[in-house]
Amino acid sequence: MARINIVSVCWKKCSFAEKYDVKDMTVAKGNLMLYVDSGIAKRDMEINAVTILKELNSKLPSRKSLKSIEIKVRGK
Repeated sequence: MARINIVSVCWKKCSFAEKYDVKDMTVAKGNLMLYVDSGIAKRDMEINAVTILKELNSKLPSRKSLKSIEIKVRGK
């Protein structure tokens, strides 16, 4: 639970936070799962996943760093 709170706070500080409308996020075993509303947003985030992961990890404490990002579409 603490890890998702740290990731959520760091997400809001990143340059891409306002560009992507993430509805929900979860963290499990160092993997961040992001839920978005549309396939277009999903595709855009998948293209930029490496950049997102690098920037997010640069703001997180090293012991809380993430291994990967997975993006899923969640219907309205």
